[in-house]
Amino acid sequence: DVTVIEQSPIEFVGRRGYFTRATLQGGDVVLQYLAIRPDNFYIRMVAIGSSEDIEQLMPVFESIQSSVSID
Repeated sequence: DVTVIEQSPIEFVGRRGYFTRATLQGGDVVLQYLAIRPDNFYIRMVAIGSSEDIEQLMPVFESIQSSVSID
């Protein structure tokens, strides 16, 4: 079981993407960053971990989110 706690459009891989944060039944957190190109190629970044670990690593995820690009 997953409960979505946040979802929003974001900039990811140089285009409009989508961000979702959810909690799993056991308390772990799932982050997903997703962007889809016009040719239906997509790139997705997913992180799963304890809420403490996810919060501690958020600057790393945000750095990756802002630095990755696809042509």
